[in-house]
Amino acid sequence: MEIKIKNSIVLKTEFLLAVERLLQSRQMPAKTCIEVNAAIDEIASHVDVLRRSRRDVALRYCSKKEDGSSQVDEKGNLVFPDIDANKACLKEFAEIGDEYLTLELTEPVTLYDDENITPIDLRLLGGMVQVKERPKT
Repeated sequence: MEIKIKNSIVLKTEFLLAVERLLQSRQMPAKTCIEVNAAIDEIASHVDVLRRSRRDVALRYCSKKEDGSSQVDEKGNLVFPDIDANKACLKEFAEIGDEYLTLELTEPVTLYDDENITPIDLRLLGGMVQVKERPKT
């Protein structure tokens, strides 16, 4: 099963925290554990690539000092030479964020309808989880 997650979601710290919370107390079949762990490794690697890409974009547009290093303000934020450079940088950030990471899982992690999860966690995790009615015992 293919699961697509928008880069703008993957980059959120809350996303990785939601994945951690989901998996901390979750028991699942070993095959699913292996796939989920591989997916987490892929997500972490993808996040590193996205952060480097965003840094490279920002460095391309920001103001430079005479020695060629990036100019930063008193808070440590990059300084842009003008509003157009800032807009161009933000446009490229948005393009990066609009792309998707595709993960392969045999099936999503199952949550039963009587289990607790926060709405934001469920929203962030999207296709990585499926909610089912708990089987009657």
